[in-house]
Amino acid sequence: MRDRGITLGIGTDGCLSSDNQNVFEAMRIAALISRVQGSDPRQWLSALEAFEAATKGGARALGMGTSIGQLAVGFKADVVFLDLTSINYVPLNEPLLHVVFVETVLASIASWSAAGCWSKAVGFWESTW
Repeated sequence: MRDRGITLGIGTDGCLSSDNQNVFEAMRIAALISRVQGSDPRQWLSALEAFEAATKGGARALGMGTSIGQLAVGFKADVVFLDLTSINYVPLNEPLLHVVFVETVLASIASWSAAGCWSKAVGFWESTW
């Protein structure tokens, strides 16, 4: 698909068609599953490609690539800020690799913004239940 220029979008759907709506897990699974195609790492989905598929690619797949999918002036965005002192990021070597292959969301969310409203995480269970 990538060789043919087909837009690759990674996203989550409703709970009736998936076990959860964790986009970090969706990126990780897409990147890992690409490895079963063969032993040539050049054919594997990289962390950058998985991340872009979950952001810009998902927006393009929805026909909204000119208004969402990236942090840019004039684009709408919901943003999650991750706590880089979380065990998932220590030691912090390659941030994008950590986000795609390690992030679980259970302890790393520091704050977020959705539709222009800001919130600070108190802890996973307190902030989501």
